[in-house]
Amino acid sequence: MPEPSEGKLATPPKGQRQMMESWRLSTEGMTFKNRQAMVDPRDFDLRSLLANALGLPATQINNVKWNRSQQYEIKGYFKERTGKMQNEYHRAYRAGDRDKMSELRAEWREVQKAKTRLRPFFNGDPTALRRAPVSDLIKIPRSRRKKASKDRRRLGTN
Repeated sequence: MPEPSEGKLATPPKGQRQMMESWRLSTEGMTFKNRQAMVDPRDFDLRSLLANALGLPATQINNVKWNRSQQYEIKGYFKERTGKMQNEYHRAYRAGDRDKMSELRAEWREVQKAKTRLRPFFNGDPTALRRAPVSDLIKIPRSRRKKASKDRRRLGTN
């Protein structure tokens, strides 16, 4: 008889999964992947846990999940956006395009202001979306030159 795949064992039916999730929320609370507590189990009321176990939408639990997913999306957006801006700035620097560099510095400032506007999604925590000074953008060409030089030195191709 063939053995069941691990995937089938890891994914119980929806009803069982929701009961197990409610049990975990009531005992451990909501945790990050590293098992650090995100929401204490005492913060969930019994009504929300029972509704979740029965498969009904529990507003309290869904709000926590929604906020967490929005925080993840926001952080990902800013990481991707600042990375693209740094790459564009470096290309403009190498091309000697001063107008483009100036435009990117102004855009950088706007992105940093947007971080402040979105801070309420992180309960006002200033460390969640840290503002980066324009000097971080300006230092990109130099830091990349230093990294390239260091890599060449390590390879012995200097």
